[in-house]
Amino acid sequence: MKTFPILKSCLDRCREQHFQSPRVVSFDLVKRHEAQALANHGQTVERLAERGGLSWFELLMVISDKGSTDEYWTRIEGLKLSEGGLFRIVSVSMMHEFSDAYAPGKK
Repeated sequence: MKTFPILKSCLDRCREQHFQSPRVVSFDLVKRHEAQALANHGQTVERLAERGGLSWFELLMVISDKGSTDEYWTRIEGLKLSEGGLFRIVSVSMMHEFSDAYAPGKK
């Protein structure tokens, strides 16, 4: 399975907070939201991966299809969540996306 990296600086902050973060997520997860990745970062998903990936916050915004002008971005940013808190939100978002993609009866 092809993977997409989480930024090393983000992983370091996780360790500082005594939280062991996954180092990668599924490449396909991020690729499905390439338009948002381009809008938010001006780079393809492939280029972002080559440059080290995204933080949990950046990944959350990409897979939520949210940009810096969206209220959701402002709300999440304003919560000043730890890396672990951001990871938890990403995890729930990933579970919902997986469920939607593979639910019985979905085409």
